[in-house]
Amino acid sequence: MDAEASRVSDSDVPSAGDRSRPADLPAALGTIENWLRAVIDDPEGDAAGALSARLSELAQDFPASIGEGLESIAALIAELGSMIAGAQRRVIRTGFDLHDGPIQLVLVTALDLQTLRHELEELPAELARKPLEQVSTVHGRLVGLEAELRELSHSLDTPSWADVPLEESVRSELTKFEQESGIELLASIDGDFTQTSRSQRIALLRVVQGALSNVRHHSGATRVRLALAATSETIDLTVEDDGRGFVVHETVADAAGRGRLGIIAMGERVRLLGGEFDLDSRPGGPTKVTVSLRPLPSTEPV
Repeated sequence: MDAEASRVSDSDVPSAGDRSRPADLPAALGTIENWLRAVIDDPEGDAAGALSARLSELAQDFPASIGEGLESIAALIAELGSMIAGAQRRVIRTGFDLHDGPIQLVLVTALDLQTLRHELEELPAELARKPLEQVSTVHGRLVGLEAELRELSHSLDTPSWADVPLEESVRSELTKFEQESGIELLASIDGDFTQTSRSQRIALLRVVQGALSNVRHHSGATRVRLALAATSETIDLTVEDDGRGFVVHETVADAAGRGRLGIIAMGERVRLLGGEFDLDSRPGGPTKVTVSLRPLPSTEPV
């Protein structure tokens, strides 16, 4: 076969409109990848919608069989987005139900115990001592249960601060930490965070909240360093303390066994968004939590 016969002319390559544009498979595959990320991050957001339209546009540039395949992929991704959005709504509803149901029952029970305590205190000391001790034990457990239920409820909702600029929300958490802990805090926040989505802001702030809570309540640290930075390539978060440290796999396994899933939930939030999460520690410290996320993809045509 001679070179002239093997050459494919522009007219042989289907394209949109007058078919004068060559099909761009890398652009189509890149759009699929970015759309999947956007759907997982925010299935009903503008980025997902724009990338859906972009893939449909690119599908017109291909032969019918390939174009139909891309349209089928687009339909599957759209269905996936619908399923994720539905699941998110159910999760949020569960958070509301926890707040309006079990949490309120725990608080009412705690008030009833307080009333019982006052009544017991009117009895002779020798009769009231043991029942008062038992009431105090049960009340303490209820307070702990209420705190865990409230933490779970908060982790399930989509809070209003998700629409607040990320750096503003983080600075608010840092101020609260300094006021409540007395632990020295060294913090730096640099870069442009406008390319973070709602889900990314929620995930990053949950990690900040969870990491600082662990420092305050469990680490025995005297100093903690937080660094949050955004570039065109990544959004990076580091929280490092000089506390006593721990064996990571043993601590995580023990926490999971007791139903305390804070560390696990932090990592899963980040990984579901296509990011990287790492917890590094050892007895004697330091303990470091690191997160890396990619900024939102551009929805402009390639």
